[in-house]
Amino acid sequence: MTQKLAKTVLLTGAGGAALPFLINLLKSHGYRVLAADMDPHAVGLFLADKGFVIPAGASAEFLPALQNICQQEGVDVFIPLVDGELEQSLDLERYGVVVLLPRKQFIQTCLDKHLLAQTLAQHGIGVP
Repeated sequence: MTQKLAKTVLLTGAGGAALPFLINLLKSHGYRVLAADMDPHAVGLFLADKGFVIPAGASAEFLPALQNICQQEGVDVFIPLVDGELEQSLDLERYGVVVLLPRKQFIQTCLDKHLLAQTLAQHGIGVP
């Protein structure tokens, strides 16, 4: 049996401005980094150890595509970086993948600007 040498991290939003830095940082710490984006020209796809073109986060094919990548590539940790992917990304935990996100209720509150403003006001936190 072959021993896995490095943890594998999958990031989405590979076209984001911070992704080159994040990919290089993770790689410099010994992680195997995979990147995914719906744009086949996203820079992170080329900087990562391996890149994947995936469906949009709102697509019914999004989660199955991620499940396949996680299974085929032995993904240990998934970091979704696109708002529209956050809620359904938590489902990957059922497959043994650590998803770096807050819990679903927190995500839902933060993605709804009105609800977030109400919640912060209820706790005495000023909002613009």
